[in-house]
Amino acid sequence: MPDVNGWLALEPAATGYLTALVARAGAGHLLRNPCMRRLAVAALSRGTRGSPRSGAVVRAHEGGDNARVLQLSAMGNGQSEVTALVAASVVRHLVDGSPVPGVHHIDQLPCSDALLAQLEDDGLTISELEAAVNCRGNEDS
Repeated sequence: MPDVNGWLALEPAATGYLTALVARAGAGHLLRNPCMRRLAVAALSRGTRGSPRSGAVVRAHEGGDNARVLQLSAMGNGQSEVTALVAASVVRHLVDGSPVPGVHHIDQLPCSDALLAQLEDDGLTISELEAAVNCRGNEDS
């Protein structure tokens, strides 16, 4: 897939939108300043607490005549636990299979049904979505 993106979602949703707006405006470099970083952490800490649910979502867009969107998500309880389960399952998958030589990001590795089954066995909820995209860029399920 030529276009793969990852996002961080925050609760409440307004916090996520504001964070995305700051990032898109190119103001992320302001967080290098310790005072600005403390202000940002304090502002994010004041928000209402969300649920313990956390997850990883990979969404890929493929263009051309048969444009489509592919999405895979792994959801569970606790950001650290979900991250650790995904990382451990990927490592197990690589050790048990045929690892691709070199250094890669997780989205560059082949994903198999065995890996997804292992994540489900570890307690994560796996969801897959494939949708066609019409010429206006809207998704059709």
